Amino acid sequence: MLYLNASDMEKILSLSEVVDVIEKALLIMAKKQFFMPDRFHVNHGENTLLLMPCFTKKYFGTKLVSVFPENIKKNKPVIYGNMVLNHSDTGEAAGILDGAELTAIRTGGVGGLGIRYLAPDKACTLAIIGAGVQGRHQAASACTQADISEIFVFDFKEENVELLREHIGLQHSCVKVQRVDSPLKAVENSDIVITATTSTEPVIPDQKEMLKGKVFIGIGSYQPGMREFPKSLFALTDTVFVDTMVAKKESGDLVIPLKNNWIKNEKIIEIADLVSDKVMIDKTRTETQVFKSVGMGLFDLIVAQALFEKAEKLNIGQKIET
Repeated sequence: MLYLNASDMEKILSLSEVVDVIEKALLIMAKKQFFMPDRFHVNHGENTLLLMPCFTKKYFGTKLVSVFPENIKKNKPVIYGNMVLNHSDTGEAAGILDGAELTAIRTGGVGGLGIRYLAPDKACTLAIIGAGVQGRHQAASACTQADISEIFVFDFKEENVELLREHIGLQHSCVKVQRVDSPLKAVENSDIVITATTSTEPVIPDQKEMLKGKVFIGIGSYQPGMREFPKSLFALTDTVFVDTMVAKKESGDLVIPLKNNWIKNEKIIEIADLVSDKVMIDKTRTETQVFKSVGMGLFDLIVAQALFEKAEKLNIGQKIET
């Protein structure tokens, strides 16, 4: 069995390759070549335990993740976990991967996929609201999918912004990273807006005119009581793309708009339909686009498989006797 820690995983796939893998996962989804039970949530106070299984013909995998939002105050990651990858024909464990790093890598890839399919070619400015681990991966992935020249970052913690600036500088030295003192300033200056917070109130300003013609990608809201999108955003689009329909019951960014009839249920569309050409959009037109992601076990499994198989070829990771 092969063990891949976070440092190992960073060396294996480029950010653009991760987006390609997410694209592959969505094609598998569109063809229904997988089995993915609903993820199992255990909420204990503000904390959450997630168990995310998924099966394909070659492998199945189970990710066990803890989400502790108050870890921000302790200077610790919000997310910890592990992913176990098994052979589908025997059930034998093939590998164990660092779950937090896998989550960050695949979630960055999901955001990048949203930009690949929704952002107009001329998009060159990016807002990141929430500059933690997820925010850093989102920013880096975005820079591989659009010709980003400037990133406007809002986060309450200056050190998070500095870490994001350092992270981007290592890979995209020509991209300017600017800290702003409000989400409003981040949004008004940007073509693409990515939110990566655990907020219970919208972090995007509820100003319709400011939001027109931009691409919004929501990453952070994963519970019904969490929201990042304001009401006015839903008045600008009649379609919201999601990575999985589970988002309609898991994220407040869809639970509340559906409850209040801000958007019709039939106008929530899986982005897999866009990737597989079942639906089309005109990227030459400047329209407001919205993509809400809550993540799913299929992403974890297909990215874990890609990491595992390439790691074996590159002789990366630690062999463990079982």
